[in-house]
Amino acid sequence: MKKILIFVALLLISVTAYPQKDVTRFLGIEVDGTESEMITKLRAKGFVPSTNTLMSGNMEGKFNGTDVYVSMLTYKGKVTRIIVREKYELDEVQAKNRFNNFVAQFRNSPKYIGSEGQFIPTDESVDITDYSGVYYQLPHNPVAEYTDEVYSQCYKRCVSFKVFSWSFDKYCIYFYYDNRYNMADYEDN
Repeated sequence: MKKILIFVALLLISVTAYPQKDVTRFLGIEVDGTESEMITKLRAKGFVPSTNTLMSGNMEGKFNGTDVYVSMLTYKGKVTRIIVREKYELDEVQAKNRFNNFVAQFRNSPKYIGSEGQFIPTDESVDITDYSGVYYQLPHNPVAEYTDEVYSQCYKRCVSFKVFSWSFDKYCIYFYYDNRYNMADYEDN
């Protein structure tokens, strides 16, 4: 019995000492686990199954004050990406303004690094240039020093957004919350 207790104690110590992955979060929810677990977490945040039949596995709700559809991608049973699409189409001026606001929000947020999002100039057409923003979530628990290792882990917590043209003069913004820890590392090749 004493050996079993020692084994259990050592097991608990090793589990708590093992560093947990700090993964991407969407609305405070870790982008991790199974699709059904993610759906349960999204429901707790007020999302409901979508009536939109064009995008399977969809839920809908509010994100950043806007009505959105949310869907997810999985790999080997684990969620790898949350995809957020604004529900309503925008005209070109609205798309530019919303996109530029998102670039400003991410650049000014202490939770993200990266400045790969450029503002869309007011005199440029959204159709001419591919506009997107790519940012990385910093560790959720503050660290004393941001080393190369910390920054390389941030790469695994990517958040990006992009303007898409739906039809002539109609646009939509997509967000992607990636947990690259769960993505394929081409180990199957």
